[in-house]
Amino acid sequence: MKKKSILPQILTISLPITLQMLTQFALQFTDMAFVGHYNKDGLAVINLVGKFTGAKDKKNVLRAGNTCVLIALFVCAAVAVLYTFWPQQIVGIFSPYTTIINKLTGLVFMIILISFPKAVNVVITNSIKGTGNTRWSLFTQLPGTVSVILLAYIFMFVFKLELFGLFIAILIDELWRAVVNYAKFFLSSKEISLKALIKKVRMLFLCSSLS
Repeated sequence: MKKKSILPQILTISLPITLQMLTQFALQFTDMAFVGHYNKDGLAVINLVGKFTGAKDKKNVLRAGNTCVLIALFVCAAVAVLYTFWPQQIVGIFSPYTTIINKLTGLVFMIILISFPKAVNVVITNSIKGTGNTRWSLFTQLPGTVSVILLAYIFMFVFKLELFGLFIAILIDELWRAVVNYAKFFLSSKEISLKALIKKVRMLFLCSSLS
């Protein structure tokens, strides 16, 4: 009896796994195409905000942070335009495989969306560090990590959205942290503490309920 070659079986099992790993690897490089541009703004803003914080110039602290955010968002928009018109050509830089290129091209829209709140987070967290508060990013990152894992599980395995579900989870995580981080930076530059703000909101709520 002639023995069957096990090579086709091995290829059948290993090829999808290999393609998945290459896809994830290419996605990381695609994401870095965005991060590499605005991460410089994030590093630069530490020096600017630190300089103005040391001079107790709160007005320019806020201005420096906002300016760097706008620059980062402009760069994201410029790169997004390139991705919109030439998605396959740009994705093809990171992989020569047609299957991977086609799969990544369908996810480019999500990568573009994620890049905007991610840019805000990179710049604003560094702005907050520039004010001397190095603990804040840890406070937001810990719940962010837990939430993105839970959301990724739900979207990927419960709703069976695969990689698209992972990107939805990342987008939600980046969005809420961008809002919270900017609110913290804005209030800090105005010398308004979160406790004081919550107290004012409570007072306004009580006054409106009594009237």
